[in-house]
Amino acid sequence: MSIIIQRLKEKFDTKMLAEILHSEEEFVALVSGSAESLQAHLGSECLVELGYEKVIEWKVIPDFQDEMSGIAGCSSQPNFTTVKGRVHHVMEMGDNQSVIDLYIQTGPEFMTVASGELGDETPVLGSGIEITVENLCFYPTNT
Repeated sequence: MSIIIQRLKEKFDTKMLAEILHSEEEFVALVSGSAESLQAHLGSECLVELGYEKVIEWKVIPDFQDEMSGIAGCSSQPNFTTVKGRVHHVMEMGDNQSVIDLYIQTGPEFMTVASGELGDETPVLGSGIEITVENLCFYPTNT
């Protein structure tokens, strides 16, 4: 996955709050690293992995089209981010738990979420879902 860090805003521990561009969406998110290490990535493509603190809510999107996928900030809650994509793979882990790979075509990339984070529910393979997460963080891999 890649993002463009447009502007660094504020420091939080070992992370920076930054204005991000992903695909065509601009939003604010955390990026792991110091201001000094991230300064070199300003305005250019930065390869990253993503993580988040917790899932706030999720829902199935009826008649989902892959063009609807993406990552976007939530204007009413700046520390919330919405991810839309298609359930690409479900791996059963036993004890009614599973790991779900969500394909985000507009990246293109994958996000993994555990069924336990979705209220112990597992969406149907191929369905489109929207997940709102708290404190999405990007972890640069090319620093």
